[in-house]
Formats: sequence, structure tokens, C-alpha cells
Amino acid sequence: MKRLLDLCSMLFALSACSGNLYIKNLRMDITNAPYSPEEYILGQFDCSNMASLMDNYLEGKGYDSKIMVVQESNGPHAYVIIDNETIAEPVTKKILKGKTPQDYPGAVIFNDPEMLQAYFEPEKWEREWGYKPVNLEVEIGKGVVMAGAFCLIAYFFAGVIIEHET
Repeated sequence: MKRLLDLCSMLFALSACSGNLYIKNLRMDITNAPYSPEEYILGQFDCSNMASLMDNYLEGKGYDSKIMVVQESNGPHAYVIIDNETIAEPVTKKILKGKTPQDYPGAVIFNDPEMLQAYFEPEKWEREWGYKPVNLEVEIGKGVVMAGAFCLIAYFFAGVIIEHET
């Protein structure tokens, strides 16, 4: 019985170490995101831009990251969620200890930074991001039409294949 307890203790210690290694590597990757916190300029290169850069960089490193926008007392602020459990503050490049996405009811989470456009005036988007915003309704409409066409084609071919099999 004592051997079993010793084995369990060892396994628990190893799993704790692997968690610490994950956080250590994540901190290093966050620090290495391709911008400097000193570059921050409100309304030109701020939390949304930094979150987008961090999100893209971390995805390139193999993490599952998303951008989370939270309405705070002084306005909206963008964070990065990593692997659905860790939150990074992109301006300071720090992990928020003890915080999870569930701590931010009402937050909006994006898989794609382009979806942030809905929260910007077009002039502000162009000033901050350096290009005119995409008309998301038109783009989404095209996607729906393409998806609908794909479904019709798939349905047609499925019918043809079924007819030939019978």
C-alpha cells in the first residue's frame, strides 16, 4: 500500500512539473510575440492590435488562442485566451494569474481578429489597422451562397452515386 501511495505521489509531482513547464514555455512565447509593449499608442497601436499579433504568433507556435474583448469601466479591452484556460494581457505581455474566461461574463470571444471590425467605426479601423474594413455582411453573404452552392452540388452528386449503386 505504501508503494502505491509513493507511486501516486511521484506521478502527482511529475504532472505538476509538466504544468509548470507549460506555463514557463507559454510565458516565453508570450514575451517573444513580435511587438514591444512600449509601442502602445491608444487608438493607433493598442490592445486590439497587440492581441491580434499575440494571437497569430501563439497560433503559429501551436497554441489554440482566441481574442477576448471585455467591456471595462474605461472602455473595451482585448485579451488573449490560450488553450481555453489561460488569459494573457497583450499590452503588458503578462499571464493573468487565477483568471479564466468564465471570470468575464459578457465577454466576446473571436477566433479571427477580422471579426473585431464589428466593434470599430470604419475610420478608426482604417487608422489603427492600415486598411479599409471589409464589408462583413457582403463577405458573410458570399460564404452563405458558396456554402449553399456546395450543398446543392454535394446533394446532386450523392443522388447520382445512389442511383448508380441501385
